Amino acid sequence: ATGLATSILGQGGFDTLNGPAGGSAYTVTAAGGAVAGVAFTGFESIRTGDGDDDIALSIDVVGTVRVAGGAGTDTLHLFGTAASGSYVAVTGDGGLLRYDGSAIAFSGIESIVDHTSTANRTVTATPGADSILVTTDGHGRIVVDGPSFAGITIVDPGAALGISGGVGRDQILVTGDIDAPGVDFALRAETIVVSGADIDTRSTGDSGSVALIAVGDEESRGGTIDDISAEIVSTSASIALQNSQIATGDAVLTARSTAGAGGEATGVAALSLDATATIGLDHTAILATGDIHVTTVTTISGAVVAHADPAAGAEKDAAIALIVATNRSEIVLAESGLAAAGAIAITARHAGSFSVHASGDGGEVGATAAIADVDGSTSIALRDNTLLVAGGRLDVVA
Repeated sequence: ATGLATSILGQGGFDTLNGPAGGSAYTVTAAGGAVAGVAFTGFESIRTGDGDDDIALSIDVVGTVRVAGGAGTDTLHLFGTAASGSYVAVTGDGGLLRYDGSAIAFSGIESIVDHTSTANRTVTATPGADSILVTTDGHGRIVVDGPSFAGITIVDPGAALGISGGVGRDQILVTGDIDAPGVDFALRAETIVVSGADIDTRSTGDSGSVALIAVGDEESRGGTIDDISAEIVSTSASIALQNSQIATGDAVLTARSTAGAGGEATGVAALSLDATATIGLDHTAILATGDIHVTTVTTISGAVVAHADPAAGAEKDAAIALIVATNRSEIVLAESGLAAAGAIAITARHAGSFSVHASGDGGEVGATAAIADVDGSTSIALRDNTLLVAGGRLDVVA
């Protein structure tokens, strides 16, 4: 047919290309792009039509490019080379990708395939509570997915890959075998579970590393302690490995939980603190050409001040300050084995600091009570033929 455009040029300002309906393949580079036989240049934003679309985008784009998928299942494919890259999920189908000096803001995208050669890469879930699944596809490629964000498939993990839950109380579940020679592989969330999976970063050169870091996110709410109104602050961090294996250079498993608060009130000031950090290995092996560190740490701190209320009358002007705190740091290894060419350190520790003050000054009676009820514990259990073999120093400290 005659009279049909074969190229489109965006003018100055912010220009958006609206793609055809029915599902199309797009290519986008720094020089421009093409869809359905039509070349285009000078567009800062691309909006696909209805249907299943594939967008192949080169990360050498200049500045920020915006991609909006329409109805259907839309996939964003990324190509190029970068020293560093990051994916931050914002909504269920939107987020921001950065590669060196380039940025791709997207929405309406159901999945991402990262074909790039990027040395250091991070993936961060949404600001809400996320359940993150880390597995592999039929080609051995690492897949990071979840119901609250667009999943990303990573063809080449590069030299370092970090996966984080970000803000909010998140869980990372690893169910697929991760084969990433020479890669520094790190997971960070409040809860980390590796179930029936092998994580292997060994190579003939640099054997990489594996770091599983669980950090508790404080939750604060109103409640009661023995019918006394109180602020309740709780936090927990946990790592669980079941029927799995880690083979790497250096292995670090750390669960860290911190709870702290303070307050001042007239009459009664009450505070409840609870911090828990646990690491459990069940039928699991960790093999390291370097060192292995397994650590749980809990820290709680609280300060409350109560003042008598003269206006309450002689029978009710008492001041009561109360802190109830629980601090648990625990490591359990059951039918598991740790073997390191270097050192092995297994450590469980807790710490706490408290200030409880009740003042009867100004009251007619001035009766006061300042109470701190603190339960702190650390424990390490090696059960059911668990084996530790270290070429260097071996420390087990609780």
